[in-house]
Amino acid sequence: MSKKHRIDAWRNLATGQGLGEGKLNYAFNYRGRIDEATLGYLYREDSIIARACNTVPKEAMRQGWRWKTSSDDSLGAKLTARLEDLSASFKILKAWTWARLYGGCLLILGCDDGKPTDLPLDTTSLRGVRFLTVLEKQYCFPERLYSDPLSPRYGEPEIYRITTIEGRSVTVHASRTLRFDGVMTTRDGEAENGGWSDSIVRRMYDAVMKFAAGSTALSAMLEDVSVGVFKIQDLPSLLAGDLTDAFKKRIEYMDLAKSVTNSILVDADGEDYTRIEIGALTGVADVYEKLLLAVSQACEIPVTILFGQSPAGLTATGDSDVRWFYDSVKSEQTQILKPALEYIAKLLFLSSEGPTAGVEPESYSVDFPSLWQPSPQEKATIEKTQAETDSIYVSLGVRSTAEVAADRFGVPLPRYRRVLP
Repeated sequence: MSKKHRIDAWRNLATGQGLGEGKLNYAFNYRGRIDEATLGYLYREDSIIARACNTVPKEAMRQGWRWKTSSDDSLGAKLTARLEDLSASFKILKAWTWARLYGGCLLILGCDDGKPTDLPLDTTSLRGVRFLTVLEKQYCFPERLYSDPLSPRYGEPEIYRITTIEGRSVTVHASRTLRFDGVMTTRDGEAENGGWSDSIVRRMYDAVMKFAAGSTALSAMLEDVSVGVFKIQDLPSLLAGDLTDAFKKRIEYMDLAKSVTNSILVDADGEDYTRIEIGALTGVADVYEKLLLAVSQACEIPVTILFGQSPAGLTATGDSDVRWFYDSVKSEQTQILKPALEYIAKLLFLSSEGPTAGVEPESYSVDFPSLWQPSPQEKATIEKTQAETDSIYVSLGVRSTAEVAADRFGVPLPRYRRVLP
């Protein structure tokens, strides 16, 4: 007698679960790249996409920066003045923004070294940096890459071909440029983008479109939440006969009277006007908030900053989201803004017409102030706590009042003369 075996599994012929079909089957839909013309229109027409591209660069550069050098204190001010002459702050902001929008951007450094632009920059004969030019990636094409696998720049562009709107074409060595990338992508993705990164819009496009559709649907719901019903006796006969124009004028007069007197005038015998409530909007606000969160997650910017929306809830302050965002922007400052500024500073120092007449300082760096600024109340609390701590240290003899004054208020320490016995 043969045994019967029952084979069980998580499969359902009705729903298609486990069969690779039906409503429970999910598949990734590859959208592909968005062309540059569409990206430009989206930036100009959609405020959310514009803010997603602008916010990180603007926040990163909002508090400015400070230069630290091993030379005299005035060198930082001289360097800042040279950067202002080049409009470096605005040019970097612009290049960084276009990189987030298009996936890449070049900042061309107008270095005057007497050499053709397709040759590496010769810093030994550098006279000065004359200009900075911002060019979006659709005008910059990597023509030659570093092909040595042992090179630290293997796979990166060595020569760019620049094509202008007027049809001119020039080649520029990578050492004469600063490259700004968008969203990091794979090597295959870079090949698809012509050697560049992805646009941030590519990741947030679906979320923004759903948000726009939800906002439009919400507007339609608000219009249809209450509908007025106008009952007219023998309406089909009026519409089928020759009285259509008279009927239209009747409706127009009724709307006119409503707008003037906020009341409806109807015939007591053959007309009736009532307003019907279609339904409540319960839960709509929650759906709208979820759409906001989806857009915020896609572009990695908190709702409080991206939309300017106040935190919800009795105990919500939004501080944790903003602090997380500022930490993220701090990372962007270190990885993107700091190398760009220090490379331009290096070229200015090495220029014979620069602030140091071609002599590079032993050490120099750029420092960014904290993006999080405490409120006056928080500032007072911090100062009070610090004062109490200093008082304890002084009372225990760990520190002197002169040392505390020097650390907190910049008061120079007194010079003591050793008295020999």
